[in-house]
Amino acid sequence: MAKILPDFGVWLECLESRSRAVSERSPLVSHVYGDDPRQWLEVGEISNSGLVVPVFVHGGYWRALRAEDHRCVLPGLTAFGPTVANVEYRLMPGVRMADVVSDVRTAIVHLLTLLPERTKVCLVGHSAGAQLALAAIQSRDVADYCAAVVAVSGAFDLNLVSMSFLQDELALTEAEISAWTIHDIAHRVPTALIVGEKETAVFHDLSRKLAQRDHASMVVVRGAHHMSVLANLFNKHTPLVAALSAWLGGASLPDSVDGVSE
Repeated sequence: MAKILPDFGVWLECLESRSRAVSERSPLVSHVYGDDPRQWLEVGEISNSGLVVPVFVHGGYWRALRAEDHRCVLPGLTAFGPTVANVEYRLMPGVRMADVVSDVRTAIVHLLTLLPERTKVCLVGHSAGAQLALAAIQSRDVADYCAAVVAVSGAFDLNLVSMSFLQDELALTEAEISAWTIHDIAHRVPTALIVGEKETAVFHDLSRKLAQRDHASMVVVRGAHHMSVLANLFNKHTPLVAALSAWLGGASLPDSVDGVSE
């Protein structure tokens, strides 16, 4: 990744340091949903006043990174609802793609048991986390309780992934590529496809194709690349968060918004 994004390491350090600061001031309660050490989720203070709970699913190309290093986005997501959640999951190649998708689905179903009745979730995923969120709503157990999906830089053609440097570690099979490449928005769940202006043409093309589906829209974040786009979720006052908040309230999404640095 450092070859593709020279400041990739800088952004990882930014996410980690900002997340440590959030951990110190924002109490989060951890809940396990399986036997593996990575099968857990964490939830902020549960409010009876929030009808929508934003749930973050981190990226890492299905084989890296940690949920605790992405707590930095949780303060910004409180614009969508006062209670926020953060999901961890097992990684490839130790498990297969179906297991990773199953972890995210199981975590969300478990989260719903902790929340007041009639609460829905808004899944917010970055990179592989966005693909996992879109895969999770293929299950009605998740889709029926999902108010929306915000997929940030996560429209992947897994066939192209299998031809990249990632294949040496992921070892994607033809069956996995067929099953888990997202071609449609399942169950017509309202979906915002967010892509940084400086992403590669493939990200733009695939996001644009998905945005042509029912209940889907694409937003370009000006000046942002695959990692810096996350800075636009750090607080409630960024143009992206403001646009998404209005969208969750029934407004249309703009074609693009100004990006922010950290």
